[in-house]
Amino acid sequence: MDYPPRPTPPDRTALAALIADIAPGARLLHVRRLRGGLSADVHAVELQFLSGERRKYVVRRHRPAGRHALPADTERESLLLSLLWSAGMPVPEPILADAGGAYFGVPMLVTAYAGRPLVQPRQPQPWLRQLAEALCSIHTINPERHDLSFLHTKLAAGMGEELARGLPPRLRGMPLAEEVHGVLTRRLGSISWPAPTLVHDDYWPGNTVWVSNKLTAVVDWTDAQVSDPRADVSQCRIDLTAMHSEAYADSFLDAYQRSRPDGPLPEVWFFDLFRGLRALGSLDRWLPGYHDIGLTHLSFAPMMARLEQFLRHALERAR
Repeated sequence: MDYPPRPTPPDRTALAALIADIAPGARLLHVRRLRGGLSADVHAVELQFLSGERRKYVVRRHRPAGRHALPADTERESLLLSLLWSAGMPVPEPILADAGGAYFGVPMLVTAYAGRPLVQPRQPQPWLRQLAEALCSIHTINPERHDLSFLHTKLAAGMGEELARGLPPRLRGMPLAEEVHGVLTRRLGSISWPAPTLVHDDYWPGNTVWVSNKLTAVVDWTDAQVSDPRADVSQCRIDLTAMHSEAYADSFLDAYQRSRPDGPLPEVWFFDLFRGLRALGSLDRWLPGYHDIGLTHLSFAPMMARLEQFLRHALERAR
């Protein structure tokens, strides 16, 4: 199993220069790594102002070989965060974007600290309801009412292109993967398509932060695009299944469908299959992130068994 590189703390000289720019006169109190990031080094930085007030910020530095190490990725995420913050969406307040790597030599984003992930709730139903309601609010952001032209777009045609490339080598010869791919290919043209919306594209509990059991913000918008809202719904369902159970995933879907102002989304099973097919070939790479965020009890074989059962149930709905 491939684990991500060991996180590196921010260089103290560079960090001092950053603090002087975002909070002149403030004193650095603490630097603490935030867990869960696989492609970036993320730290909480606590400062004390001359007034005595204390405030925390999150500094996320992309790793040079990471998926989103290009300056354009940070520029795009910063622009989106500003749009969402202005629209009153549950996101952390954007503070500073350094796409060119002036401070640390890599693209970097600073936001206000908004809380920490909650992935093992004592009361699952309120937790799942808040996950669903936050996602519903995000999906009210759409290209008809907001300028999202700076984001990539992936709709039915893009999904068709992905399916046309066939199964990745590691899934070829796997009967379940072959069956799922065949159903997706045959049924793509008959699926109904709601109006596209903003899609986070990596919406799972580890990308939400909480304070006192209340969801305060959705974080890590590097993969955001204009797409079908069912992509987010199904991705979260798959993570919930892998982390907990399919019952969690179904409760989340019920809460989401009840919260939608435009009525329930149809044919979610199709996206369960589409995103689940990706997960079949990626689940082993997700496990280090699950462990890092505190889900150390998880192991690969039971997670894969739950995912396979999830896909079989989606195939039954397809029939």
